[in-house]
Amino acid sequence: MAKAKKVEEVAQEPEIKKEETAVAVMEQPKPSPIAAVIQAEKPYEFEAQRQADRRKVKGIFRDLEVKGGVIKFAFKKWKGDDIVPYELHDGQEYELPLGVVKHLNNLCHYEDSFSKDLLSATGHPMKNPNPKKVSRFSFQATEYMQD
Repeated sequence: MAKAKKVEEVAQEPEIKKEETAVAVMEQPKPSPIAAVIQAEKPYEFEAQRQADRRKVKGIFRDLEVKGGVIKFAFKKWKGDDIVPYELHDGQEYELPLGVVKHLNNLCHYEDSFSKDLLSATGHPMKNPNPKKVSRFSFQATEYMQD
């Protein structure tokens, strides 16, 4: 068990100035264990995927939620790319980068449903554990463009 210090002993201890401790901390930064990994990475480690996402695809845009609808959005996937605005009309033909096409085809929402076969302890229907995936948009490629 540690002894309690007397008032005289505490008064005799040297005071540490805040300025000295702040300077000491600033002079000796601790290297992060991740720093070596970050420095070793290439600026664009995924350059091949980045170039593949820029390849142009010609096709027809479909709005599956609203027939004749319009979608406006801005897209940027990779660091260093510009933010590009898009406005797509249902049924129109466009020439889009493959990355945008993948993004459009992956936009969906999940529809909850209740199952009559699954009942809770109180006898009420429970939510279906596998909700239905409903796609919002579709881009059907007619041809791939060569860059």
